[in-house]
Amino acid sequence: MSISTTAGWIWTRCSKRCPFKSRTKPNSSAPTAPSKTTDSTYCYFLNISRYVTAGSIAPYDYARPEIEETMINQRKVDFLRNFEEELYRDAVRKGDVTFFYDTKQDNNKKK
Repeated sequence: MSISTTAGWIWTRCSKRCPFKSRTKPNSSAPTAPSKTTDSTYCYFLNISRYVTAGSIAPYDYARPEIEETMINQRKVDFLRNFEEELYRDAVRKGDVTFFYDTKQDNNKKK
């Protein structure tokens, strides 16, 4: 999920849960003034001090879990690839692998 789709998803999810009148995304990089609203049961406060616009690079703290997961998956892929190659080399060395050649093609090439 890219930062632009993630940020849009987060804003959409938050705006649906918050009872604030403004349901539009902030469009400048300046912090917004704190907002307050109340209903019969609760008092809600909203303060957006910093945010990232769509298309920007995600902050490290936000992207860290995705980065860690990507690195772990890459290590798994590398491990499996190396393990497979090692098994194949061992099998060839021990003679457990049989190579089949098409002798008809070899004879045609010689002529």
